[in-house]
Amino acid sequence: MEVKFAPGFEKSMDKLFSWKYAPYRAIKWVLRIPRELKWFFQRGFRGYAECDGWDLDNYIINWLPQALLELTKGCSYPSEFKNIKSWHKVLREMSSKLKRRVEEDKMLSEEDIKKFNEGMDLFKKYFFHLWD
Repeated sequence: MEVKFAPGFEKSMDKLFSWKYAPYRAIKWVLRIPRELKWFFQRGFRGYAECDGWDLDNYIINWLPQALLELTKGCSYPSEFKNIKSWHKVLREMSSKLKRRVEEDKMLSEEDIKKFNEGMDLFKKYFFHLWD
């Protein structure tokens, strides 16, 4: 069985992995190190880097669902819940609804938007309870 690629794919892959571009990529990588170090220390000292503000919504949504799941490892919960299991269930639901998978070529479906909005509603409702 022969695998066929889109027209121009093999040519673009040859160009991408060509040795003649290796020095350019290496120089570009080395020149990026000071900025990456600066951003690393900014995140360590103030919790965010200047580059995070360039696409703040994407930056937040990339770590927030996982951070919410980390709260399920805790042993405290708001008093409005009868037990810790019900609080953990809300945290997991919030996390799963806030995870959005946006592909470059694809618009969000109405269902994805609805789930995300439900997650944001939960986030707003329990915002001041997000502690451990």
